[in-house]
Amino acid sequence: ENAGERDAEGFSVEVALRRLDEEAFTPVARFELPGLALGERRELQTLLDTAPLRPGFYELRIVVDPEDRIREADERNNVFSTGANPQAGAPLFVRGPDLAVLGLRFADPRLTPVSPLVTQGEPVEVIAQIFNIGIAAAGAFDVEFCWRRVGETACSAFGARTRFPGLAADPEVSVEARAVLDSSALPPGSYELVVVVDPAEAGRPFGRVEEEVEENNTAALPLAVLPRPDLRIERVVLDPPSPLEPGTPGITIFADVRNEGEGPILRPLEVEFALRPASAEGEPPAEFVPFARAEIPVLDPGTQAAAKVELDLSNFAPGVYELRVTADPDRVIPELNEENNSLVVAFELLGEEGPPVGELPDLVVARLLIDPEEARVGESVTVQATVRNQGGQDAGAFRVVFFYRRQGDDRWVNFASFRLSGLAAGAEQALQAELNTAIIWRGRFDIRVVVDINDEVREADEENNEAQGTLRVR
Repeated sequence: ENAGERDAEGFSVEVALRRLDEEAFTPVARFELPGLALGERRELQTLLDTAPLRPGFYELRIVVDPEDRIREADERNNVFSTGANPQAGAPLFVRGPDLAVLGLRFADPRLTPVSPLVTQGEPVEVIAQIFNIGIAAAGAFDVEFCWRRVGETACSAFGARTRFPGLAADPEVSVEARAVLDSSALPPGSYELVVVVDPAEAGRPFGRVEEEVEENNTAALPLAVLPRPDLRIERVVLDPPSPLEPGTPGITIFADVRNEGEGPILRPLEVEFALRPASAEGEPPAEFVPFARAEIPVLDPGTQAAAKVELDLSNFAPGVYELRVTADPDRVIPELNEENNSLVVAFELLGEEGPPVGELPDLVVARLLIDPEEARVGESVTVQATVRNQGGQDAGAFRVVFFYRRQGDDRWVNFASFRLSGLAAGAEQALQAELNTAIIWRGRFDIRVVVDINDEVREADEENNEAQGTLRVR
């Protein structure tokens, strides 16, 4: 319409289109008019072919006199746009396929977006559910997964890229894509696990499928990777203690499990108890036979908890038995050290006539030498203990442990351990360990050596199995 004050000479009208997520307009039609008289209105029509258009929302723009051939009273009203004119209605919507991630979850039901905690080294499986919410079937497309630190944009792929042959536009039909992340290489921290449907490829910036909306092709799950624990059996206590009197109906076994790592356990910890008869010298040992399991629900770094089981001895023959206690026997909890999870102790079930006390072994620390007794920080200190069997019978296998503690502290720290296969009556065995003073720093320290720390040997005197000395570090 010419709403001015005089006739307009020849001019053109341009029709252009742009997808809302793009900047540039593409001309789709052009009209050349010889002129337009004052007050005259002309209606122009064109047919827009949407076949070559990608699905999605478009802005339609009509520009009168785009070359500014006509000098006008008002140059600002020459553009009509569905994106700029509220009365023009909604933008043009070209329908087609539209792939969307409508579900992303962990395969492990313990993990949720609210509590996505895993131990470093634990495998994490994620499942994405993908629908086609458009009106046309989608052709072949890929799905890939990646991880990234929170706050970062770079995303590292994990799992294999999966290709699907297509997906119908049906709300009852979907496909699932899965991938497993090995968290061993991820330092402890906060992450996002991202799924990308129909990712961009070389020469295909919008992927294999051109869709109504490209922004709904990704989804993310939070993931927190915690440091690994380190589980160790601190000690095993039998009630009643070994040796067991003839006819003892059963024993209660307590195992103290300590977490010496940097992270907590995130799932209940199983502790396995297994038994075998002690083998005679020169014979191959028998296999351990598990007889019970106990569960510890929580174990934070630096703490310990007890597992307790009962052992029925009513059908046991007299003799010496070895008891093995193992934390996390199935190795479902990743740890800093997987090789320190077991402890073996022995106990003896006496027959009707046990040996006289005077004929039993008697293990003592005959001499304890600390050299030097005053050391500078960083200097190595040699601790030598001479173990003697002063009893009347040979001793079977036992363990000797060296400890230190700062004077005034309650907790002893193990710095060396030895396993002796046995010690004949009247024999001695010298054991030597080095203590690095750079670890303990300055101060006064107690040094302690304990023989047969797990009470594996029945002795004439059970109260003389240790010796102590002192060390000063300057």
